[in-house]
Amino acid sequence: MLQPVLQPFDVEIGALRGLISEMGGRAEAAIERAMEALVRHDLEGARAVLADDRRIDALEAEVERLAVQIIAQRPPTAERSRSRRSSNGSAITPRTLPSVRP
Repeated sequence: MLQPVLQPFDVEIGALRGLISEMGGRAEAAIERAMEALVRHDLEGARAVLADDRRIDALEAEVERLAVQIIAQRPPTAERSRSRRSSNGSAITPRTLPSVRP
């Protein structure tokens, strides 16, 4: 019954991973090329790095857009809401306010 929901989620997560991987690879290459341009005092090489940085910025925006879309399309279920955990692993339970008596 959950299969139709899980498959698109897996596809979207795969696309997100691909974008992040591409962005990371481009950033790594840009750093290498920037260092080369710096060492060689290569102004044209530096300009090329700056031009390529626009593609990295576009990938970053796409990653953010897709991540928000993935989160927004899958609101927490009642089961997930009841079993939330904090970063240290302890259970987070809904807090009930004490009744106020006059």
